[in-house]
Amino acid sequence: MKIRRLDIKNYRGIRDLSWIVPEDHQLLMLVGPGDSTKSTIIDALYLALSERYSLSLSDTDFYLGNVDEPITIRVTLIELSAEVMKHNVLGMEMGGIKEDGTLTHDPGDGDKTCLTIQLSIDADLEPIWSVYREGGTEPFTQIGVGARKKLSVFKVDERIDGHLRWSRTSALGKLTESEHDTSGTLAAATRASRAAVTKAISAELQTLTGEVQTRMNQLGSGNFKALRPGLDTSVPSSSGLLALYEDQVPLMNYGLGTRRLAGLATQQLAHSGKSILMIDEVEYGLEPHRLVFLLSKLKGSGDIAQAFITTHSPVAIEQMKATDVFVVRSDGAGGVQVHSFSGSPNSAQAVLRSNPSALLARRVFFGEGRTEYGLLLGLMEAWDRERVVLGDTPAVGLGTALADGGGGSTAPVRARMLQGVGYETYVLMDNDDRGVDKAVRQAGRAGVTVIRWSLEKATEAELVESLSSDLLTDLLDIAVQNRVDERTVLHDLNNKLTSGAVLIDLDVDTWVADHEMTIEECRALIASAASEYSWFKNPDQGRNLAAWVLDHELDLDGSEFWAKIMEVKAAMYPQEPAEGDAEPESDVDG
Repeated sequence: MKIRRLDIKNYRGIRDLSWIVPEDHQLLMLVGPGDSTKSTIIDALYLALSERYSLSLSDTDFYLGNVDEPITIRVTLIELSAEVMKHNVLGMEMGGIKEDGTLTHDPGDGDKTCLTIQLSIDADLEPIWSVYREGGTEPFTQIGVGARKKLSVFKVDERIDGHLRWSRTSALGKLTESEHDTSGTLAAATRASRAAVTKAISAELQTLTGEVQTRMNQLGSGNFKALRPGLDTSVPSSSGLLALYEDQVPLMNYGLGTRRLAGLATQQLAHSGKSILMIDEVEYGLEPHRLVFLLSKLKGSGDIAQAFITTHSPVAIEQMKATDVFVVRSDGAGGVQVHSFSGSPNSAQAVLRSNPSALLARRVFFGEGRTEYGLLLGLMEAWDRERVVLGDTPAVGLGTALADGGGGSTAPVRARMLQGVGYETYVLMDNDDRGVDKAVRQAGRAGVTVIRWSLEKATEAELVESLSSDLLTDLLDIAVQNRVDERTVLHDLNNKLTSGAVLIDLDVDTWVADHEMTIEECRALIASAASEYSWFKNPDQGRNLAAWVLDHELDLDGSEFWAKIMEVKAAMYPQEPAEGDAEPESDVDG
């Protein structure tokens, strides 16, 4: 069974969402900035398909708290199991879905048979599950918890500890029932645990625990060797007293990551066959190496038909194929879209590998190459420090992230690709290479803001364009810091000098006086050497350059270089809405 379409109306921060889910993806990772409603999508899927009898709801679960507009969640399923297709379950309620995701009342030629589960919640907060039929009339046929159990859907969330105990609703409880086909197994085991915990555990229950241990180890939860049922004295009720122990230590005492993986293992076993898995913030509680291993297991799992996961982790994003990553974007007025990278997978894959954190921002600022990227890093860090002192929001709080553009035409191509899936994108670029002009024009037409230096100028040339001899000499001190010593900088300069003269110091006034160089020639020499020998090509060197630039604001003010720097600042820190203009908050989402 697979989810093929999701429609949500008026649930938390989502006023309206329609997502046609590609059917050929097993692992679907939802990314995007905070408050983009990624977690809300996961929650909505689970509410509609879970086997709960009731839901904990409040007025705040309605979009903008408006209970006059009901919550509607529809999940369309395909490739249904034979058990679900039985007439006495849901077989008489099947509709059709076309290749483009359009629903039909009955399957037509070329359509796939589907089942659409609808969850409706009105102002009375009473959930109603029913089977939606396109073109049908309400009331639709209601669907009970018994039928929803057959859908085999589970979610890993903060209530994971409950699945490490035996109870009627836990994964261990369900697994015990399915393995031994008796309603008395759990009750007998619980009574036995009160009397003589270890001695009274049946061989069947210990065998089942061994299966759980194997699955937990396979998922990287730990290296368990003595897993067994034991008495959980932390639960004062008559249910759920029997829990998993590793020798003498209850699993509830282990770290969060271990417990989440253990809960995932038990739920996988309890939902035998092809199940649908949902994990919000997959990285939560896991070290990077265990996160990487878990993702690799999920991608190759034969027990999972689909896995929907959200993440805020660049490590998790790095592990994915670009076509398995989906960007969730909210328009600020409750309209939510889910974008894919299917149109530009190669460019997207490059960003996933080089700048995965960029996908977690609202706006992305690319430095064309390493010089521009390093300069941007230094500028943002300095401006952020100033803003924090003044009580203003730093760039990260405004959703701005920096990324290395990869050089040349790659930067505008990457920016255009992200712009196409809902990001605001910017590029700071050189203007000395006519071979990239086409890519720049295409990016501009797609909505990318491209900030370029003057015609035929690279960053180094634009910087020195208006500097006096004293400021050029001062700038050479930064080159010395970046290039280790003065001798190296002199070597770089003399290698680029074509007049036959030999420079013996880094005093530009001396060059003018002793070698009859013009100030324009001095500027060109410094710019050429800086570019050729990568004086400002790594992040630390870029930070040094940015600090120098900001220290000389008054000297640079009025220059073309400084005008472009101010354009960069305005893009990094967009004007915040005036008081009373901001959109009302409707959802808090990771």
